Amino acid sequence: GGLMLLGLGVSTSVPLAALFGALASFGLAVGEVSGGALLQGLTPEAYRGRVFGLGRSLSVAVIPAASVLGGFLADRLGVLPLFVGGGLWVLGMGLLGWLKPSVRTAALKGPGRP
Repeated sequence: GGLMLLGLGVSTSVPLAALFGALASFGLAVGEVSGGALLQGLTPEAYRGRVFGLGRSLSVAVIPAASVLGGFLADRLGVLPLFVGGGLWVLGMGLLGWLKPSVRTAALKGPGRP
């Protein structure tokens, strides 16, 4: 995902930018499904609704603020630094997750799972 955002930001070709955008979207979808499955599998059933509700509420609350901030920064810095910064952020977060053994080896538990 992070490499695709970097590529999208620096691409000057419309077809190449479309490819980077599509691949970034695919990476986002894989990450959302994986993260959702882990969250569901690692959250006790009694708290699952609360945890998912809190996650959705925070997401909905942050979207308008992020849109305003993104527009402000794009006006001040340009779009390229935002794509590069976003790509580096995603790469950094992925690296941190990979370096943390408890994240890298997280496993789902429950019926039919050891």
